[in-house]
Amino acid sequence: MGQCLLPSIDFADVHQYVPRETNYSIRIDDSYYALGTAAQYYDTAAATSNLSQLIGARQPFGAAKPVIRGETGFVVSGSEPSDPALLRDTEGIWLHNLVWGTINPGGLIESYWYEKDHIYDRPADNADLRPVFRGFYQFVKDIPLNNGSYQDAAAAVSDARIRAWGQKDLSGGRAHLWIQNTAHTWKAVVDKSTIAPVSATITLGGLSPGVKYAVEWWDPYSGAPTGSSLLAADGRGDLSLSVSGLVTDKAVRIGQYSQSSPPSAPET
Repeated sequence: MGQCLLPSIDFADVHQYVPRETNYSIRIDDSYYALGTAAQYYDTAAATSNLSQLIGARQPFGAAKPVIRGETGFVVSGSEPSDPALLRDTEGIWLHNLVWGTINPGGLIESYWYEKDHIYDRPADNADLRPVFRGFYQFVKDIPLNNGSYQDAAAAVSDARIRAWGQKDLSGGRAHLWIQNTAHTWKAVVDKSTIAPVSATITLGGLSPGVKYAVEWWDPYSGAPTGSSLLAADGRGDLSLSVSGLVTDKAVRIGQYSQSSPPSAPET
């Protein structure tokens, strides 16, 4: 894709499907870049993150403007047929992880192509997975992502089995993360595999030393907060969050989301 700076074009568009049976790559300026492997197919969060962090707006091959993947789908091979195996996932874990995976710092917007095959109007079970989008919307709708100040949260995690993706606005004293047990894939759920619970510490850097921040935990499935507290960044400006026995995923918002409520003053 490269840098496309045409001022009359509002956003860039790319089409890329995720095949089940093969590794796959994307062609950019006559070169091919690996995106995913067949072994990684069931990790739908990775499927959106891999492309986003390669060609998202400010990424190495980004277009310096919003980027949408105008066509994608989980398929057997190529761009069709759609993978019938996803219909076994009546809970929509595959879609949940794809949607929440877009919180990665690359900034790619997804447009799923096989919406009637996989998301709704499914003849096999009449399932309608569109409510999956609601939880994510409720979480992000008050986050001012268009203020130009957000960057990769770059959270450090003490256990590699946990991913913590998101962004932070250091000038505004805000951050948000999606925290997931990477073993919680749709295939693991469908196969009724035992998912080992994981505990970890997530460290978010770059905050103001000694300042107390509001920390609000959310249930990504219901799209509602589950609890809140005040935590102080340490002398280095690091804020430490703990998750215990995580089997699925959770989300967290840090800081205040109204202009009249700045972070608390440093502790004395």
